[in-house]
Amino acid sequence: MYSVNKITTLTECEAVIKLADQTKNDLLFRKSLVERSLQNAAGSTDEVNAEIQVTEQEISAIGSILLTLPDGKTKEKYVRKQVSFQNRLNVLGFRRSDYGAVSLLEKEWKLARLEKELEETDALLDAVNIRKAEL
Repeated sequence: MYSVNKITTLTECEAVIKLADQTKNDLLFRKSLVERSLQNAAGSTDEVNAEIQVTEQEISAIGSILLTLPDGKTKEKYVRKQVSFQNRLNVLGFRRSDYGAVSLLEKEWKLARLEKELEETDALLDAVNIRKAEL
C-alpha cells in the first residue's frame, strides 16, 4: 500500500515515524473536540426543535387573540408579547443552525473522516516500523 521499500535508512524511518506520530496526536485531539461537540449537539437538537414548536404555537395563539381585541392597552400588551416571541424564535433559529439535524450530521461525518485518517496513520506507522525492523 505504501512505498516503504523506497526508505533506505533508519533516519528516514525515524523522520516518517515522527511525522506520523505528530499527525496522529493532532488527529486524536481534533477527534476528542468533535466527540465533545457531538455529545452537546445530540441532546440540544431535540430540545431546540421542541422550543421552536412551542414558540411558534405561542405566536399563533397571540395572533388569534390580537384579531379579536379592540385597540387599547390590552392589545398593545399582546403585540409586545408577540414581538418578544418572534425575537425568541429568531434566537432559536440561530441555535438550530448550531445544533440542528444538519449540523449533527456534519459533526458525525467529520468524526468518521477523522477515524479513517487515524486508521491510515496507524497503517503507515505499522508499515514503516516493519521496514525499520528490516533495515
